[in-house]
Parts: sequence; C-alpha cells; structure tokens
Amino acid sequence: MICSHCNMEVPDNVDHCPYCGKKLEAPVSENSDTKKENNKADSSVKENSDKDAQAKTVTPGNSEGPESPQRKKSLMAGITAVILVAAAAAAVFAALQRPPKPNNEEQSKTPSTIEMAQGTEQHPSEEPVVEEEPVPAEKEEPVVKEETAPAEKEEPVVEEATVPAEKEEPEEIDTRRSVDDVFHPDGAFFTYDGHTYCFYDVYTINENEYGNVTDSDAGAYKNIQKFCRDQDGHLAVINSVAENAVLFDETQERYDHTVFFGLSDENREGRWVWDDGTEDTLSLWSVKYGVQQPDNGNGYAVEHYAEFDYDRFNPEGSDNTGNWNDAEYLRNTSTFLCEWDYVLKGL
Repeated sequence: MICSHCNMEVPDNVDHCPYCGKKLEAPVSENSDTKKENNKADSSVKENSDKDAQAKTVTPGNSEGPESPQRKKSLMAGITAVILVAAAAAAVFAALQRPPKPNNEEQSKTPSTIEMAQGTEQHPSEEPVVEEEPVPAEKEEPVVKEETAPAEKEEPVVEEATVPAEKEEPEEIDTRRSVDDVFHPDGAFFTYDGHTYCFYDVYTINENEYGNVTDSDAGAYKNIQKFCRDQDGHLAVINSVAENAVLFDETQERYDHTVFFGLSDENREGRWVWDDGTEDTLSLWSVKYGVQQPDNGNGYAVEHYAEFDYDRFNPEGSDNTGNWNDAEYLRNTSTFLCEWDYVLKGL
C-alpha cells in the first residue's frame, strides 16, 4: 500500500508508516488515492524532501521496517519524484518568462506535479489534437485608384472696366437777357465777337426814373451809366482796333453825327478810364485842326468824355476815320452806345 502522507510504498501488514511514522489509513481504490495525491502534490513537495531525509535515518533494527532492498527502492522513488517536481517547476517558470507567440498555436501542456510524483501511474492516452490549418486569407486585389481628370483651369474672371459715369455738369442757368427784356425804342441792335451793342438817345430815357440826363454835368453822365447797367450791360468798352472799326461803321450807317461811349477822365484829368474800370491803352485820338487830341478844349472848356471825331456835314473839321475826340457832355451829340458781354436772346 501507499502512505497517504509521504507517498511511500509500505507493507500491507503495518499500521504506521516506517518512513514518516504516521498512522496509515485504510486502503482505498487506486482512483481515489490518485485524486487525493494529485490535489496534495504541489503542497507536499518540500515536505517529501524532508521526510525522505528522515527515512534514510531509520535504523536497521526497527522491527516494523521493510527489508533493506525495499527501503532502497522507496528512497530512489522519492528522490526521483523530487527531481521531477523541480524540473517541472523550472519548466513552468521558463514558460512564464517566454513572450507569447503571435499565432494562436496551443501551448503544449506541462505535466502536473502530481503526475510527476506518480511515476508508476499511467493516464489514459489522449488523442493528439490536430491543429486545423489556417485558411489563407483571400488575397485582396490592390485597389487601383481611378485617375481623376485634372480639373479644368478656371480662367480668371476679368472684371470689365467700368466706364466712369460722366460727370454731369450742373445745368447752366441761362441768365442772359432777351431783346424784349431791355429798353430799345428804336431797336438799333447789332452784334460783334459774341457781344451785343445798342444805340440810345438821352432824350428817350425817362428822367423820372433816372434823373437828369440832359444837363452837361457829371451827374447826367453817371445817370447814363446807371441806365446801361440796369439793362444788364454797360457803356461800350473798346478793346481793339478791329472792334473800334466795327462800332464806327455802325455809327456811320445810322447817323450823320458822332456818338459817345464809355471812356472818360472826369475823375482825374488826363487819366482816361473805361466804364469797366480799366485804363485805356489804345489811344486812338485824332488831330483836330492841327491839334492833337485830347486837348480839353485847348484850355477853354471842360472836355471829359470821348466820342468819335465824326461829322458828316463838316468833313474839314472832323477826322471821319474813327479816331477819337474829347468833348463836353451833349456838346456835339445826345446819342450813346451800350454794350452786353453776350448775345441777347432773340438776336
């Protein structure tokens, strides 16, 4: 029989184990003993080693011990069990230190320490596990990327140049006078170089409105100036020889005598100034009776107003070419000439 404490084989006719000294239990079936021994195998490895040592010290004179060859056999079995357990522990330790395999191969099972201890016990053979060969994965066809047609290059949007809106000129208000807006008793209008001219007679002007215009003094001349300005014009201003010739020709066509215009030295003797405030630079003065004009009446009169030196009935005493003479106001004529710096409407 087998001692359940030290797993040593002892004779069937003894009550106590000659190796460990413990009381032997009733014999049990081989299968039950095997199960118990398997459950206690791991925990009794160290204890078996100690008990084997004790077994060696049993004296030959022990009346209950087996024969000497039998003890040697048991001792060798114990030593073998210890060696197998140590080897199994080393194998388990090495397996734990080994890195896991990448595949799913089943690790081989190590024999249990109980099976190692049961050297003579045979386990029913197990059918070998046949590992199924892994089915190779279907080879994936490489994905062929479809060539994408290059995107059409967008033409840059050319912004049409915006034509700047024409700057609207402010509507020009026409402030010109018309023929019907000015006083014209005899309608003696004519134009030249964008200007309008008209002859007037002082005796046609309403003295109740403008005051005295017939006395030969400075006040009467100023009233004539005011009359022309009230018509949106001024006494005629001659700026060139050509203009002077036109005005003289118009005078000859309408009158047999001279007319006066807007040139005077009444503010200072000898300083001839036009009605617009500019000084005269033409100096178209005539020579009258051998005397260069202006002569201020040769010292015997006060002659402050310029006129054409013209008298159809006195060709010997007049220049009659369009040159000028100084004279007293209304001494030789009562006709004067107004000017507008634009063409009157209706002409």
